[in-house]
Amino acid sequence: MEIRKKGVTKKRVGFLYKGTGPAAREGAEIFKDGVKVGKVTSGLPGPTVGKNLGMAYIDNPHNEVGTKLQAQVRGKFYDIEVSKMPFTAPGYYRGE
Repeated sequence: MEIRKKGVTKKRVGFLYKGTGPAAREGAEIFKDGVKVGKVTSGLPGPTVGKNLGMAYIDNPHNEVGTKLQAQVRGKFYDIEVSKMPFTAPGYYRGE
């Protein structure tokens, strides 16, 4: 009931790397201007999109598509961007 009254404070979003680097794995922290704003739930290389990608819970208002953030992996920071999910358009046929 408390969440219904106050609203959600974070949202699960997808993210794509803007450059290269090791994939952010579960537990990696997400930062905006040096302030922690989220945590990675899963991450891996995405051969279909040609970049590393993942999902994370990000605090409001930093969870809007197109927001630029940094993922901390192995003590280094890598630029990421909040992205729409799914990362690629589904290629299946749904017949009726």
